[in-house]
Amino acid sequence: MGQHLGETAIKTSKIIDAALDGVLFIDEAYALSNTGYSGGDAFGKEALQVLLKRAEDDRRRLVVVLAGYPNEIAELLSTNPGFASRFNTRVDFPAYSADELVLIAESFLGSQGDALTEEAAVALRTSCDLAVADGLIDRLGNGRFARELARKAAAVRDLRVFDLHGSSGVPSQDEVTTLHVGDVMDAYQELTESVLKFPPSAGQLDTGTDGPGGSSHR
Repeated sequence: MGQHLGETAIKTSKIIDAALDGVLFIDEAYALSNTGYSGGDAFGKEALQVLLKRAEDDRRRLVVVLAGYPNEIAELLSTNPGFASRFNTRVDFPAYSADELVLIAESFLGSQGDALTEEAAVALRTSCDLAVADGLIDRLGNGRFARELARKAAAVRDLRVFDLHGSSGVPSQDEVTTLHVGDVMDAYQELTESVLKFPPSAGQLDTGTDGPGGSSHR
């Protein structure tokens, strides 16, 4: 977006020019149309008008993919009669399974040099199973949930080790690289409490966008 009308169109065109003979992927594309502004979003409307025209004019040299929550993508397409006709191919991606979420979390932990005790590994599996079974995984961000669960569990571990040794103690290598069951459980509780405080929006009733879950139009 530009700082004033007219500048947005120029910036949008430059981005499209850079994508010619390739793919222009726009994640959370509905952010370009903010209906919350009084009188509408003039900057977003300007960007969308340029995108719509260039998608038609350069249709032989450009593939445009709009990605995001299905309901909100559908709302975006309804804002302009030309959108539905030009973006008429829809692909829906299922959310990650519990098995896939476990693999993502374990991969993230491994890349950080962290390991799980046997009990913590069970807790990780249980957390992913619950997130999927309780219908929370899309609101938790799908693949982002697995990474955040691993990251927060490691942070809980770090605080636990600091409380044990204080600022003057020297923890062992095993202590600073191993996650226990309580670390994972506390991290899962923190993540789920953050989403349960607020009801899901219309878009979040469908699949999320971080990972395979979500919808895209081309």
